[in-house]
Amino acid sequence: MKIPFSQPFHLKVPLTSMLLCFTLVACSTVTTSSTTNVNKAANYYGKAVEYSLASNYDLAIEQYSKAILEDPGFAAAYEGRAHAYQAKGDQDAALSDYLQTAKLTYKDASGVYLRMGTTQLDKGEYSLAINSFGKSISERSYNPLAYEKRGDTYALVGDKTKAASDYREAIRLLQNPEDAVSGVGVVVSSTSVRDSVQGIEQKLKNVEP
Repeated sequence: MKIPFSQPFHLKVPLTSMLLCFTLVACSTVTTSSTTNVNKAANYYGKAVEYSLASNYDLAIEQYSKAILEDPGFAAAYEGRAHAYQAKGDQDAALSDYLQTAKLTYKDASGVYLRMGTTQLDKGEYSLAINSFGKSISERSYNPLAYEKRGDTYALVGDKTKAASDYREAIRLLQNPEDAVSGVGVVVSSTSVRDSVQGIEQKLKNVEP
C-alpha cells in the first residue's frame, strides 16, 4: 500500500507531459477566469515547475503565486507551492496551501494530511508525520492507509505498542466488507484488500512481542 510521496507526483512525470496536463487543469477548474488569465497562469505554472525541478524554491514560489493571482482556482498551483514551501521547511505555509488544494479538489482534507505526513515520514520528521496522520484520521475515520503509515512511523521511533494498535485498526478497517475503500476514498478490489491486509499483518508480527 505504500505510496511514495517523497517527491511530488507532478515533478516525477516528464515536464512536457506535466505542463500539458496542468494546462488542461487550469482551463477546467475555474470558469470565471478569462482564457487570457488561464493561459498566463499556465505559463507561470510551467516556470514554477522548472524552478522546482532545479530546487530553486524561492523562485518557484514566486511563479506559483503569480499563477494563483491570475487563476485563483488553480489547484495544481496551490499544491505545487505547498510542496515548495515544505521543501524549504515552512510547514505552516505548506499546510495552508495544502488545505486550499483540498477545498478546491477534495471532499475533505484527509488526503492532504496523508500526503503531507508521508512526505514528513520520508524526510525523517517523525513527530510531524505522526501529527499529520492523526489529522488525516480525524478528517476521515475510515482511513486504513493513514493508520498503517502512522503505525510505520511509531515503529520507526520504537513505540511498538502504538504501532501495533494502528496496524490492528488498519487491518480491521480493511476487513470491513461494507467499507472496503482506501484511506483516500478510492474503491479497491478484494484482491488488493487481501494483499494489503497480509502486508500489514507481517508488520504487526514485527512489532508484537
